[in-house]
This record gives sequence, C-alpha cells and structure tokens, in this order.
Amino acid sequence: MDASSAGSSCELAEDVRGVRRQRVSLSSVDSEPIIRRHRPDASPRYDDAAAADDDDADDDAGDDDRNTNGIRERDEGKGSDVLSEGQVTAAHSEGSPSALVQAALRDANGEPLLQIPMERVSEATVASVTGLIARSSTVVADNVSGAFVMDAGTRLCLGDGFVVGVITTVMGPVSCCAYAIVCLPAVFDALCDGGKLTVGVGLCYDLGEQSVIYDPVSQCDMRRGTDASYINDEELPPHARPDFSDDEAERQWKMSRRMSADGEPISSDDDPVDVDWEKIDVLEACLRDERREGAPGMDTAAPRHNPRLVVPPWVATTRAPNGAP
Repeated sequence: MDASSAGSSCELAEDVRGVRRQRVSLSSVDSEPIIRRHRPDASPRYDDAAAADDDDADDDAGDDDRNTNGIRERDEGKGSDVLSEGQVTAAHSEGSPSALVQAALRDANGEPLLQIPMERVSEATVASVTGLIARSSTVVADNVSGAFVMDAGTRLCLGDGFVVGVITTVMGPVSCCAYAIVCLPAVFDALCDGGKLTVGVGLCYDLGEQSVIYDPVSQCDMRRGTDASYINDEELPPHARPDFSDDEAERQWKMSRRMSADGEPISSDDDPVDVDWEKIDVLEACLRDERREGAPGMDTAAPRHNPRLVVPPWVATTRAPNGAP
C-alpha cells in the first residue's frame, strides 16, 4: 500500500505503463529540453531542412547579410527569400495574394499591373508607409490625418502612378487606422530595389478601384443642422410638440403658441376640421335680415321660413311675447 492510500481501506494502483513522464524542474538548467516538432500539414519555410539549419546557425553567429533595421530580409546566397533570377520561392508562396487580390493587381492579359494612368491617381495621399515585410510582400501604412479612410479592396499606388498593392486589412480605429497592403512579389522587389518604396513614402489610391469607409465631407452633408428628432431625420413640423428637458423652455413654447394668431391648439395633433365659412356667412346674413324686418313692431317672433336658412324645430314653434303667430 502506498502513502496516498495509507488511511484508506482499499488499495489504489495507478497504471503508468506506456506513459513516459518528462522530468520538469523549477530551474531551467536541469529540465529536459522540449523537442521541436513540426506539424504534418505545415509547409516548410525553406527549400530544405539543411538550408533552414544553416540559416539558423548564421543568425546565431550574426549574419551580416541581414538588414540591421529588420525591415527587409534577404539571403541571396542561400535563396531564402528571392532567387537571383527573381523567381518566387517557398517563402513568397506562403504569403501569396488571394485570387481577388491577384485579379486587382493584374491587367486583362494576366500580367502584373505596374502603372495606372495619372488621371486615375488621387491628388491627395491617404497613407504613409511605416514598414515593409519582404517575406510576405506586405506594406504597412498609417492613414493620413484628415484623409479618406479606405476599405479593404482599394488599390494603392505611388504619386507617379506605379501600383503598390491592394488593401487587405484595416487595423485600429477609424480616426487613426493602419493598412496592411499586399503586393505582388515581383512588383514589391522592383519598387524596393529601385528606392521608390521606402518608409515615409506617401500612397495615393486608384480612383477606379476605391472603397471609402469614412468621408468627412459626406458626414458634414448628412449633419445639416438637424437634431434627428422626427421621422426620416427631419425637423419637427409646426403642429408637433417637441420633447422638452427644461420646464422654462416648455413654458415659453406654450406661450408663443397661444400668442400666435395662426397657431394651432397645443393638444391638437389631429387633422384640422374643414369649416364651410360661406354657409356660415349666409346664415348670419339671413339672421340680420329677419331682425331688420321685425325691428319696427319690435316683433321677436320666430323668423319666417326661408329656403336658404335651416331653422331648428324649437325655433320655428316659438311664439312672440305679444301672442302674434
């Protein structure tokens, strides 16, 4: 019986056959090293494992072929990134653009789109290059303050019309976002080698391949001084009563409605009733004529029948005080 089951009535046995335990210590000196294992479905980063081991050894020894700023990495002797003939290696194959990006970066004949007409280049720059990743042919750029915020799928180019790539990812808030721009490997290397694509270069967008997320001018047009308190983002009509947060403002509004001659009642939200003022004028004229006819004898009897005047029955049966019919 082991120590774990000393106070128990039954013996517990742990089957550890076939399980190899790894000795682990709090110290990193006497622990067994963790064996690096490659996933079976992963593709190699280099042409062969020997080249990878040689490259790791060169990195440990301080390879002088690597760029000191860490932006672009090239090893022409071993062919780690780009071959001398400009062919795409396995590293470029892993980060190759998708089909949609490939279509936006190539012309109708399937050749790489190198330059677009100047009339299609935007006048203002929308992004500034902050980093270059040669292994995946990706450009990282920050949005220019006050410029349009472009969406994924927008084609960016230099000021002279040379195509750089297509935006695939928009990172960060809209006010200060960053773009991940995917390029064709051949175009990326040509622009970098020619000194046209460097950190700090401004990027324009193609007017024919653009998608804007945020346009300050359109936002100003939408906000045209309305508080969006009524239907279809319109101002309140005269008959509608607004919602007041201040009692004094509500009191002044009621007073102005009472003092206005053509104002509607405060509680009247229904359609106004049509009144036939012509019939009312005719009725008043008939009443005046009847009063004039009865004025000499002071006869206050009910008015005589008039086809133009509708007299209620109780008025027609009322008799004068002097007994006149």
